[in-house]
Amino acid sequence: MTFYFRHIILWMKNGEIRKLDFAPGKINVITGGSNTGKSALLHIIDYCLFTSSAEISESVINENVSWYGIVIHINGKDYTICRGALVSRHVSKDYYFSSVGLIPDVPEVTIDESSLKLTLEAEFGIDSSIRVPYGGRFLQADSKFSFRYFLMFNTISQDTITNSSVFFDKQDQGRYREALDRIFDLAIGVSTIENIIAKERKAELTRRLKALERKKDRLEGKKATFEQELNSVIRQAKEYGLIPETGNFDSSLEDLRQAISEFSDSLVENPTTEVAELQQQVQKSKLAVRNLQRLNLGYKRYKATLKNNADSLKPLEYIEDKRAELVKTSIFADLIEALTKDLVEIKGDIKNRTAIERNIEELIEDERRNIERNEGMLAISAQQLRVFNSEREKHFFMGKVASQLDLYVEPTEKSDTGIGAEIHSINEALDQLTVKDVEEQRVIAIRLLEEFIGAYITLIGDVLENYSNYLPQFDLKTKTLSLRKPRTDYVDSIGSSSNHLFLHLFLFLGLHDLIKSKQVPFVPPFLIIDQPSRPYWGGKENDTEEGALKTGDEEKIRMVFKLLDSFTEGIKKTYNEEFQIIVLEHVPEDYWQGLKHVHCVEEFVGGNALVRPGDMQKW
Repeated sequence: MTFYFRHIILWMKNGEIRKLDFAPGKINVITGGSNTGKSALLHIIDYCLFTSSAEISESVINENVSWYGIVIHINGKDYTICRGALVSRHVSKDYYFSSVGLIPDVPEVTIDESSLKLTLEAEFGIDSSIRVPYGGRFLQADSKFSFRYFLMFNTISQDTITNSSVFFDKQDQGRYREALDRIFDLAIGVSTIENIIAKERKAELTRRLKALERKKDRLEGKKATFEQELNSVIRQAKEYGLIPETGNFDSSLEDLRQAISEFSDSLVENPTTEVAELQQQVQKSKLAVRNLQRLNLGYKRYKATLKNNADSLKPLEYIEDKRAELVKTSIFADLIEALTKDLVEIKGDIKNRTAIERNIEELIEDERRNIERNEGMLAISAQQLRVFNSEREKHFFMGKVASQLDLYVEPTEKSDTGIGAEIHSINEALDQLTVKDVEEQRVIAIRLLEEFIGAYITLIGDVLENYSNYLPQFDLKTKTLSLRKPRTDYVDSIGSSSNHLFLHLFLFLGLHDLIKSKQVPFVPPFLIIDQPSRPYWGGKENDTEEGALKTGDEEKIRMVFKLLDSFTEGIKKTYNEEFQIIVLEHVPEDYWQGLKHVHCVEEFVGGNALVRPGDMQKW
């Protein structure tokens, strides 16, 4: 991907056009004092690239501007993107677009925001049909993968440049915080959009599946309780003669539903009870189980005795093997033959007893099933015969039964069926998902990132003072860079804002080196740095004279520019491509003199600023 800024343009309300020109493949520096509009350039770029909440100052800047614009070169084409000024601090929906980089005298609305976004997303290699499969607290599900998320790799604002725990801009916005985790593998070239979506989809389906399984377990527990209560209801209905006394749970439940539906006044004639018979059957089965278990135990003991006898006859095998060497008496052959016959019979008996033992186990299992079935029938059988004292009592009972059936049976059955179907559907979806494991590639990429950063640490030498020989360590979870003492696993806590500045520079330069090495299409090759000299200024921050700097820090600022210059040169030599850096600064040209790739765009000094005094004349 090729990308760089050609111009930033302001159409003033007095009819003038304010234009800043940038060079590709250079470190473009805009320097000057505070309150001259340097930092506003970062906000203007963000505004033209569709931000929904602009930070452009109303005073001086927005009150004098009618349109903001940028001209960018992307993938061999020049695009002009202009956006109307803020109105009452609200962002404008007015856009002008030229696909050939035309700068109009006065912009007018030529395109809507969604269409313009589609054009840029195509240049970033993002298919508009690809959606975030599930959301978070801030990032909505089914939202598009926005190219704006990748711009987090392209800016280091003054709010983050010396922060010890935050390295990426916009992390105060939940949507961007969540997006950074989702796109990071994509940005460093270890995964694809399709794989990231499949991974996110799998995680969401797995979470949904666990929730449904927990719900199913709860419902099954409730269902068991419901069935116990229904047993009581069915038993009472039989005792009152509302349904036939015979029948299992399912048939009795159906009879009860029909009785409620018909609400017949007639009772079942000549009700009979099968409780005693069922109880007798249960007792018979339990007795049979006990006897079969005793029989089985006796068989096992008998088999053990047979086995011991067989073991005592094992010397026969040895005697048979040594028959030729033995001195035989007259009864030797008869004795050996008899003992051998006994051994064969014992082995056969052991084999037969094993088959009998299996048959006993099967009989025991059959009786246990009989017990379970008969006890289930007992639970719904009438224990005594009753009559209603009045028609009112019967109506009350029937209403109570109807409400219990509605409450316990139908919702449970429907819920259970629906949950089961959904669990099946999710399992099928999981089976169809293919997620490539990128852990190994990620580890290699992070090692490569740390290798790039290690070269930058070596380049700047003693600027890091006590940490000049430390090793870089990137934390994937927090997306932060630390320094580790050699030959230890100890990550040091560095307190200097100067060192935090360099860590930010190391990380972003290393990331872009890594991105270039993998030819990732989603992250454009530019970096905007707002006031890297910030840690070194004393009380005169609004000056640009060396006297405003803290004593002894001049060399550190020069090293910042030397590092950026070396990086720009390295990208050109290694990849034969250009990388554009924009630096918004306080310091004068002395600090980058002699460097090959620095281009001073403008100095905002001596009354010169982004919005000059002459531009403040209203129409």
